[in-house]
Amino acid sequence: MLNRRLTKYIALILTFSILNVTAGCVVRYNTKVVPTHQPDQALRRPVIIIQQGEKIVKIRDARLDEDQIYGYYTSKRTTKWNHRFEGRIWVTDDASLSPDIDGKISVSLEHIERIVVYDVNIGKTILFSTGLVVGSYAALTLIYNLFFRGPTPPRSCPSVYVYNGEEYVFTGEIYSGATFPPAERHDYLPLPGISEAEGTYRLKIANEDPEIDHTNLAELMVFDHPENTDVLVDKYGQVHTIKDPVAPETAVNLDDIPVDELVRSKDDTYYVGYDYSGDRIWDGVVLSFPRSDNADVAKLILRAKNSMWLDYAYSHFLDRFGDVYTVWYEEQKKAPVSEMEQWQREQGIVLSVYVERHGEWEYADSFNVIGPKAGKDVVLPVDLTGVEGGSVRIKLEGGILFWEIDYAAMDFTPDEPVTRNTVRLESAVDQHGDDVANRLLTDDGLYYDQPRVGDEAVLSFPVPSEAPGLERTVILHTKGYYEIIKDPSGKPDMAFLYSMEEPGAFTRYSKEYFQELVSTLYKKE
Repeated sequence: MLNRRLTKYIALILTFSILNVTAGCVVRYNTKVVPTHQPDQALRRPVIIIQQGEKIVKIRDARLDEDQIYGYYTSKRTTKWNHRFEGRIWVTDDASLSPDIDGKISVSLEHIERIVVYDVNIGKTILFSTGLVVGSYAALTLIYNLFFRGPTPPRSCPSVYVYNGEEYVFTGEIYSGATFPPAERHDYLPLPGISEAEGTYRLKIANEDPEIDHTNLAELMVFDHPENTDVLVDKYGQVHTIKDPVAPETAVNLDDIPVDELVRSKDDTYYVGYDYSGDRIWDGVVLSFPRSDNADVAKLILRAKNSMWLDYAYSHFLDRFGDVYTVWYEEQKKAPVSEMEQWQREQGIVLSVYVERHGEWEYADSFNVIGPKAGKDVVLPVDLTGVEGGSVRIKLEGGILFWEIDYAAMDFTPDEPVTRNTVRLESAVDQHGDDVANRLLTDDGLYYDQPRVGDEAVLSFPVPSEAPGLERTVILHTKGYYEIIKDPSGKPDMAFLYSMEEPGAFTRYSKEYFQELVSTLYKKE
């Protein structure tokens, strides 16, 4: 039964390989269903690395049947791949990797230990599935990245690259989820890889998808602080020092399954979810922290990101507007931001934080949408007034498949003074050689617009002098929003669209749509 279930979700992964990306920050795909039980319709794949201890083999044309994944031995050098993603599968010592007379190598699903998907362009591991989560709906669904064939991979946006002294490296995304003018918001992105070059800090803001990016403000927040202390800025712009982060005593998901190993350290092993065959539409993690000296305020620290499934489901939802999408979008430009924020919370798009008081969960706050391409360190202050006993229990909750959590901790120490420099732009040169810095200097009505794929600007900031004996943290402060470019056709599904006003409706729709894809791909029980 386990193998049969695992096969279903690997089948879904393989089918996602032919998804063709045609949208921007919220991604649209063209999906083609290929039954896994028909060998002549099996899908062609890029080369995949299979590793067994120190032994490495590569297979091409990966295919799947009921209980195994197989392909054909190749000596093709990975450096010559014309693919964005590098996939690697680790197998147990007793798995046979010997090719048959035709060069075919078969691996039983029960021998798969873990799967890693590495994004070659940005130089980051974007999915790491251990045996603990490899059989889950979410983990295996998201591994579709391993087999992407589309010309443009999904990503939230705009994208930020920092200059590390040698090259520009991908760091993260800014103001993700702010898809309408009223939703324009501030964003605070840590830049741990940035290095001084000729007296300046340099970074690149790029539009890499079919969308229109509008950036209102870009400046650096440079902090000098004691060693062994981190600095983060919350969504309200408040500065927090992280001096003594405490790991959770226990961490379980909403089905009470332990997930401690996934959230105790920043290691790119994300909690992404478990079994979603039941009726539940919410997912999350319950964390228990030892309370320090009856503190009344604590800082909740996460490294997290959104899933690519959220992009996919939201794009599919927008398609249901049909030929009235443009009219609806124009109306949203007039909507109160409070309504948008409430809808995102009620649908589990943002990650809600609850505190247990007197045996009941009370809503405390929420983390903004982060985007799917890179984990981000984020912080929120939590009021512990009314929390009884020596433990603090926190619940993180969002829609099923929408959030991935790599790390969670709580710091009970008070915020300490730090030296802060707000650094204004020195220059911002776009791809045409024009300086657009005047559009990014202040929070006003003047925007640096990036309407086309390939639009980018290199931003330079003067480096402030650094006090001896202190460490430095650099955070990019931006403000902006972006527009999703879509052109759906056909009549709008009005009954469906009105139903999306109900709390949890989009989350339920996303789950049902996911289950529909799974059922279509593999109907054997």
